Amino acid sequence: MISVLVADTDQDFAKEIGWALQSKSDISYSIITSDFTELESIIVSKDTDVILAGPNLGNKSIMVLIAPALRSFPRVSLVCSSRSLDQDLDLQELEEQGIESQRIRIINFPTDHESIIETIQELYDLSRNKADEDREEITKELPEQKPQIQPKKKMPGKLITVFSTKGGVGKTVIATNLAVCLAQRFQSDVALLDLDLQFGDVGVSLKLNPKHTIYDAVLMAETLDEKTLNSFMTVNGTGVKALLAPLEPEVADLITSTSVQKIIQLAKEIASYVIIDTPPTFNDHVLAALEASDLIYLVTTMDIASVKNIKLCLQTLQLLGCPKDKTRLIINRTYRKSGLRQDDIEKSLESEAVLTLPRDKMVPFSSNQGMPTVVKAPRTPFSKSIYRLSQLTETPEINQKIESPSATSLLKGR
Repeated sequence: MISVLVADTDQDFAKEIGWALQSKSDISYSIITSDFTELESIIVSKDTDVILAGPNLGNKSIMVLIAPALRSFPRVSLVCSSRSLDQDLDLQELEEQGIESQRIRIINFPTDHESIIETIQELYDLSRNKADEDREEITKELPEQKPQIQPKKKMPGKLITVFSTKGGVGKTVIATNLAVCLAQRFQSDVALLDLDLQFGDVGVSLKLNPKHTIYDAVLMAETLDEKTLNSFMTVNGTGVKALLAPLEPEVADLITSTSVQKIIQLAKEIASYVIIDTPPTFNDHVLAALEASDLIYLVTTMDIASVKNIKLCLQTLQLLGCPKDKTRLIINRTYRKSGLRQDDIEKSLESEAVLTLPRDKMVPFSSNQGMPTVVKAPRTPFSKSIYRLSQLTETPEINQKIESPSATSLLKGR
């Protein structure tokens, strides 16, 4: 289904085009004739593929109102209709702003509706083909790695926990995108567990409607086996198996750390990688995950509160006996004008970041669509960084089990 946004100040023109588009079963449309400040929010809500700019907007309005939206949404194309085929629309200036000319078509108006529809279809097909080519190019840019053939029975899967003691730093976005990237890039079985048992967002982020949640697994904890646990998981379109948080927050109190430990161990038997998303707190469920983890990604952003919290987090992990070489620092939403520098953050935390993830408009856009950014926009800087993170996660040195120098359990060491 092609989603078209008709933008023009003339309601009669918009209605005329809308009438033509509605005759096509594979095209949906929306209209904006005023308050163009709402343009980007409409693009998000309607998942727009092509903007059809009417002849009454004029080139100046297109540059001021529509060009910023094209920069923000690189997969959206533009059909610009003009009564005189006005060539003053500065394609070179648009190119300098990062808007490729192949995303734009200028057509003379009036013209027959079929020509408009054919142009819309052409741009839509080009956009989809380019997305496929981008994914292939991203793969080529990465070091050559042979696809791994998964044995029927081998070593338990590797457990990676994404954690922070500060909420809102992007743990769920990183966990979901990393899981999808590992599943697609390395053709691996990946399980994603949402241990934010009261307010988990993995299901929303992947647009999943679960029949079962982790609470169902807990109710059968005594007899739970690999096959049953697998049946409780919801499979995403990319192949990731997700065990989601309970739909009712109040049942979180009924889930014990012992049952979480069993679920984690079983998940490692049915998947090559187990990714755990966590709440921003050291509760018993989180401690059980941290203790069992082969690798812990600690996430901070470039603000004082987040850095302060992650510093306390590192100190707490040290007091709990968690090996320092088990943790990896990630700085999310990096931004030149944040007022903090990466090296200042690393110096304060006495830890070097293994990865920085740039602030990227496509991240909230894709999340709002229930689709990981690595799938929706594979060529964005954020997606490229997630691909690098998947490589770091997959390397043999990290995959080796890191034994704690202390026999003290994190749960018992509280």
